[in-house]
Amino acid sequence: IIGVAVLSSCSSPDNDRDSIENAMPMISAAINNQQTAQLTIQAFNSHNVNDILKNWDSTAIDYGDGSIRPISGLDSIRAMYSLILTAIPNIQVDSLRSLTDNGEHVIVTGEWSGTFKNDSLGVKETRIKFWNGDFFTFNQKGKIIQHRSIQSHVSILAQLGLPTQLKKLKISN
Repeated sequence: IIGVAVLSSCSSPDNDRDSIENAMPMISAAINNQQTAQLTIQAFNSHNVNDILKNWDSTAIDYGDGSIRPISGLDSIRAMYSLILTAIPNIQVDSLRSLTDNGEHVIVTGEWSGTFKNDSLGVKETRIKFWNGDFFTFNQKGKIIQHRSIQSHVSILAQLGLPTQLKKLKISN
């Protein structure tokens, strides 16, 4: 009897309407954050760091792939992305897909490509192509507060021949 009462109370028209009305703000936030994350990645195609960072909180942290220490603050993240855009001025991302939970976290995947133009550490002009997943965390205001990259940066650098170049460098005391 208790089970029937619980089931019937859960399926009453009043409860369905309340549930939908209560869920709408969360659904709206999830859709907005998912769209914001996807637009953030698409903004790399504009090659404009301000377009990329326009929806980031000033206190955001970029963890990269976890192989280096996190970069904190919008100015520091802007400097890092500016270096990337200088090194790979024709960077392009395509085939975007995204997934979210309740909107607090969003993953955007895509195929990245471009030509590394910066001749440093002996790395010559090299075309690169890789798949990446970007994991974003949003605050209550819909701003990006954390970013993580799923792709190993070492594997991207390997396409440039950088590990081989680093082995050739000699360090003396």
